[in-house]
Amino acid sequence: MAGGMVVDRFAPFACIDARDRLPSVDATREHVPPGLPAGELPISRQRSDHRAVVEALVSDRLRWYAATRGRAGGRFMEGVMKMLKVRVSVSAAALLAMVAISAAQAPAFKRTELQRGDISAAGREVVTALAEIPAGAESGMHRHPGEEVGYVVEGSLNVDMPGKSPTTYKAGQAFLIPAGQPHNAKNGGSSTTKVLANYIIEKGKPVATPVK
Repeated sequence: MAGGMVVDRFAPFACIDARDRLPSVDATREHVPPGLPAGELPISRQRSDHRAVVEALVSDRLRWYAATRGRAGGRFMEGVMKMLKVRVSVSAAALLAMVAISAAQAPAFKRTELQRGDISAAGREVVTALAEIPAGAESGMHRHPGEEVGYVVEGSLNVDMPGKSPTTYKAGQAFLIPAGQPHNAKNGGSSTTKVLANYIIEKGKPVATPVK
């Protein structure tokens, strides 16, 4: 109650059917707020989108309600706007969460070490690994502290090196990546690519290092 007057919180929505049915354009015109010239009502008779019509009408009703009910109407309008902002914020947060979950669940490049051992070259060791790259995935630009000698077991592999043309290797083909050469391995096919690789690297160093 404000100034001896009971404020009807639901008055601005009186034109909406209680069973949530969308009225026709002509039906909504019967609920033009008092004092608002019909020619100023921002609803086109040619629009077929009834939901847009209702949203526009509710917006007009809210403005009229706030203007005619003084402070109480103003407070009501502020409450509605806060509620709408909260709903938008929650929706945005939910969307970001869905994107994050999708990214986390997306299949990624995987390298499984099979064996590691010393070789005759001083300060060197060999690491044998199986790389699995799902369709559309990639390793990301990286380098190795030694040579990579690879063999495509299944699928196809696109190898991109800065300053050089991309090369595609298919199942049954081998390749060699020079020591320290930045490169990216990507699967542009529709099935998982598997690569058996031997890394002849400096002993004690990681097999691969990301390149920014």
